[in-house]
Amino acid sequence: MKHLLENKYVCLALAIFAALCGAGLFVFLLLNTFNIIDGIKNIIKILSPIITGFVVAYMLAPVLGYIEDGILFPLCKRMKLKTDTLKVKKMVRLIGTVLTMALFVLGIYALLNMVVPELINSIKTLISNLPGYTQNLNTWLSKLLKNNRDLEAVVQANLDSMVESVVNWFNEKVVSQADKVLKVLSTQVINIVKILWNLIIGLIVSVYILSSKEMFKAQATKLVYAFFRRSTAEKILRESGLVNRTFGGFITGKVMDSIIIGIICFIACTFLQMPYTVLVSVIVGVTNIIPFVGPLLGAIPSAFLILLVSPRMCLYFIILIVVLQQVDGNIIGPKILGNSTGLSAFWVIFAITIFGGLFGIMGMFIGVPVFAVIYNFIKRFADKALAFKQLPRETSAYYLPDPLKGYPVKEEKKDDD
Repeated sequence: MKHLLENKYVCLALAIFAALCGAGLFVFLLLNTFNIIDGIKNIIKILSPIITGFVVAYMLAPVLGYIEDGILFPLCKRMKLKTDTLKVKKMVRLIGTVLTMALFVLGIYALLNMVVPELINSIKTLISNLPGYTQNLNTWLSKLLKNNRDLEAVVQANLDSMVESVVNWFNEKVVSQADKVLKVLSTQVINIVKILWNLIIGLIVSVYILSSKEMFKAQATKLVYAFFRRSTAEKILRESGLVNRTFGGFITGKVMDSIIIGIICFIACTFLQMPYTVLVSVIVGVTNIIPFVGPLLGAIPSAFLILLVSPRMCLYFIILIVVLQQVDGNIIGPKILGNSTGLSAFWVIFAITIFGGLFGIMGMFIGVPVFAVIYNFIKRFADKALAFKQLPRETSAYYLPDPLKGYPVKEEKKDDD
């Protein structure tokens, strides 16, 4: 068999066969891309409670570690308890898990308690002030067009026609089809119930993961060593550590950064006496989690809400957001995140566009760390390949017209006939 594999014609045939199989697989994936993506989405939908629990546990693991190492274990030492015994460790893990989940639930409750009443009041205010907004718009148009009565008449006629069209559409599409509207609303209610149910199951799953995270890690390590050679298993575990550091550093840092930005926005908006202070601050803080385009996504609806109340305040808010994002991008963000992804602005936009188009808002959030891991793997593979060929690994060397000048050409061995 070994002699057969040393034959160059057999090797050539195997290479051609492998290339044809690869080309066939590529064509299959290309023709069935959307089916594969739909299948992945269905699998994610089915496993959403488990995924939710894993994500919650992953985000809360640093909090649990801080509570255990910074509070509970020192407290046990002060109480002269042996912290290396299994009984004490289980007690600390139980108390730490309960405290971590309590903090998480209280944080969600506090956030909803701030946002929901403010959102309801904002909607009520918009509805009650809508006639006033329309009157202000008419007054502003009249002042703007007071020197051109013909143009004012055209604008006013178009505005009245637009309002009449909206009223007619509402009567025809909504009022006359109330049964369909009720069906849509009932479907949305069912979807909300499903989301809440998945969230509850996810929280239960996260409790199990947090309480036994070392056991799950040990089981995963055991399976890796069971199915791969020792050298390969060690390499997989090292790469897993890289993925964990990239994800953990990015997600934890981005959440902290967004909380700080939300608090600063709240203080600034309160000082400037802007409307919808709490709602706007929460929107800006939450959307800031999405890299690069998040601030824009949060600023547009917030600026629109403030514009309905005061155009002058809207201008102040836009200036505030620009200043806040400059401070975040140049001071706060680098201090917290550092260069956790190693991606340039172009690749950040690329990752957000691809993953956002495939998986929506969640894809926009996780797309950057996922692509950072892929980018790092490709970069390391390319560096190893260049080092094997005795070529420069620095990108700056390839700006030259003849980047390989001065490097020896590695001669390939020729087979003797």
